[in-house]
Amino acid sequence: MKKVIADVNQTTIPYRHPERCQACSMCAAPPNADLPLKVAESYGRLRLVRYHVCLDEVYDFRTDTFRFDYPIGHFLFEDEPRKWRAYWGRTFATQTSMKELMKNFADKTDDILLGIWRYERDVLDGLVTWEQYERAIETTIEHYKDFCPNIRYIEFSNECYYWQISSEQYYKLYSCVVRSVNRLNQKHHYEKPLLVGGNAIDSIINRPHLWWEFLKIYAEDTNPEKRLDFYTFHDYHVDHGPRLHQMIAIHRAFLKKLNLPEKPMFFDEFGHVCPARGDLTSNLKNAAGVLVTMIASLPYENLELFPWCTFHNPDSQMCYTHFLEKDGKYIETPMAHAMQLLSKIDGAVVPYTAEKETNPVSENVLIVKGEDAYYVLAVNLRDRDMFFDITLTGLKETFLHIVAYMVDEELNNCLTGNPEDTTLYKTRNYTHPIDGSYQLEKILHPHAFCLWIIKEAEEQ
Repeated sequence: MKKVIADVNQTTIPYRHPERCQACSMCAAPPNADLPLKVAESYGRLRLVRYHVCLDEVYDFRTDTFRFDYPIGHFLFEDEPRKWRAYWGRTFATQTSMKELMKNFADKTDDILLGIWRYERDVLDGLVTWEQYERAIETTIEHYKDFCPNIRYIEFSNECYYWQISSEQYYKLYSCVVRSVNRLNQKHHYEKPLLVGGNAIDSIINRPHLWWEFLKIYAEDTNPEKRLDFYTFHDYHVDHGPRLHQMIAIHRAFLKKLNLPEKPMFFDEFGHVCPARGDLTSNLKNAAGVLVTMIASLPYENLELFPWCTFHNPDSQMCYTHFLEKDGKYIETPMAHAMQLLSKIDGAVVPYTAEKETNPVSENVLIVKGEDAYYVLAVNLRDRDMFFDITLTGLKETFLHIVAYMVDEELNNCLTGNPEDTTLYKTRNYTHPIDGSYQLEKILHPHAFCLWIIKEAEEQ
């Protein structure tokens, strides 16, 4: 049971719309370039999109040539056994145009976080020269920045320790990107200057020594041209609410010890650990975990979250994908519905009190006061039913009009419920008289979540 009491006339922080940052996979790119149009239709205009450029698809080191538009996911070096395979063993070939997909995302978002990677190991192994590498990075960033001027952030590499790359090696490679970004900013005087950061580690809690090493090397670098404009990290776990606070606490402690400044933090890949393949219930479980993490993130003004991910091949990562492709169109999974519910909320967060003994997850309820509505979101992370008792006080004696959107194993779930339920629908719509307070009582099934939108109404 979770018993909550909230005075709706008390508010704290603005609701920051955490769903407006999203991530796109290049290992499993969508089958056509229309995905950003569906994302925008479902979530609204985004604030940030994490998009990737895989250098070994853009640049051929053997001929020193570039191709900036290409069908995503095709390996060019089958006849070169020395070429590091990186993530190619789990990359899916598509006919989706790199530039068309990028442009569609760019048109639907304020800024792009561009990840650039995949020649790191080849440079360290001597297959690609350092000169080639830095020139390829600079030429690639310059081209796509010209193509999409709202490319703002350059993130270097992705979980590189999986490639047997040390912190010292990473920083040497990272410095190539820094020099490239500095030269491009000086050359073009962009309206939106490029920023660069890293190191996309998974995760600060599991590998604090690697995060410390990276920050320490940067802090001790005496080059006046060095830069680390934002910090990026990942995490996959079942306990994201508390872990998010722990990760930020570790990060801030390291910054303080190294006398480094606070900068934007991008938690730009995360998910709730559950079976990736086969289990159709896993998408709902992940959605519940992501919602709790996003609620937990709201107090951190310089933190942005990017849940993994807008589209992924369902045979590989059914648990994480927001959309599925069916008959040439994209349909919504429970993950998409979770983001849609967050997009409906607006206003300021209302604090609440909860009975501690009945409060297994502190951030599984969100209450927001808007201009003409109150929003109540409840999330059940448990593997069993959970009873929610939520009382709103400070209301007028009036009638309330309540709309509910429930997502569980049957409702609003095209995976384990009705396969035709591919878009979000209301599950309740009713009017209720009150005398100054309103009590919501609801049993949520395992991993279910529900948003109630409550407005004052005339008697009906």
